[in-house]
Amino acid sequence: MDRVKIYSKYDLTTNMNINNIINFTNNFNYEIEEYNINDVLEYFNIIKFSKDNEIKERIINETNKKFDEVLKIIQRRIGKFNGKNKESFLSLYNEVDFIYREDFFELIKRDDILNNIKDLDFEELLNNPNFHYNLILKHEKIVKKFDEIITKYMIEDSECAEIIIGKYIYEKNQNRDEIYLPKSLTQNNKEEIIVKYIESENVNLRYLGMVINFPNKFKELNISDKIKLKAKGRYIQESNKIFKNSTGIETEVEVTYDKNQEEPVIYSVDKNICRVSVSTKWIEENLDFNTLLNNFIYIFSFFDMQMRLSLVSYLSEIGSLERHILLEDSYNYYCKNK
Repeated sequence: MDRVKIYSKYDLTTNMNINNIINFTNNFNYEIEEYNINDVLEYFNIIKFSKDNEIKERIINETNKKFDEVLKIIQRRIGKFNGKNKESFLSLYNEVDFIYREDFFELIKRDDILNNIKDLDFEELLNNPNFHYNLILKHEKIVKKFDEIITKYMIEDSECAEIIIGKYIYEKNQNRDEIYLPKSLTQNNKEEIIVKYIESENVNLRYLGMVINFPNKFKELNISDKIKLKAKGRYIQESNKIFKNSTGIETEVEVTYDKNQEEPVIYSVDKNICRVSVSTKWIEENLDFNTLLNNFIYIFSFFDMQMRLSLVSYLSEIGSLERHILLEDSYNYYCKNK
């Protein structure tokens, strides 16, 4: 049977997960005493599903009301497992299925586990090759408890620059989890990490662009012009590497003004070239006031039929691909509200 994993009530996997919970409940083993960390994390997800009244009612109706009883048992099992492993909970991380890594840290932030984690064990976790900082930086309680340790390791890891930049650049309305940086990570520490990133072998052009255009509106991070200039130099260097062998797809936009063209405007596409031809003859022959204004609607497309400016893009109007891949630093390009 597939594991239960909650993403969102409106996720495409929700119906499948509900059916898995129904099967889990109808075939529930009341007798088992041994269960592993992934069993516990599945219990944890089932409990999260049960907090939605509509989902819970459906499950209860299809399990002959057994679900409430099963919930009580799996809650006790989670408590028993946590109590048994609270001294060495982090050592279980390598056994956790990939889909449950975020849930693992949701369990850790509980006081009965968090208060028993030793500094050395936490440092061992930070050294784990399967660990990523985002897993813990979304949990404020964990960051507060291990503030100085996290700061020490972030300073040594240049890739943390992407996390730091992203915290300030990414808009909250992009449904991203809040990131909590340790309080002991100073302005100088952040700049040091960013400089190391710019100088490192593995840089991402998108993040270099974010450094270059980083706004001066955040009290917690101000990137100096010197660092931005350094990032620009590295950006040019890496861009030249990508295109030195003429790799990529070439596209062109061509605008012409034709004195002999009869039609006001002609649009055409030839392979990767988009062409727009505007008739200056037609414009010169139609100089009345109303027609000149209408040119901004019908020829130049600056305005729509209600004379609303069409050059403004809104987050609500972009596609999911553009939203998540192309323009994540969207405050530079989009209006938040109409």
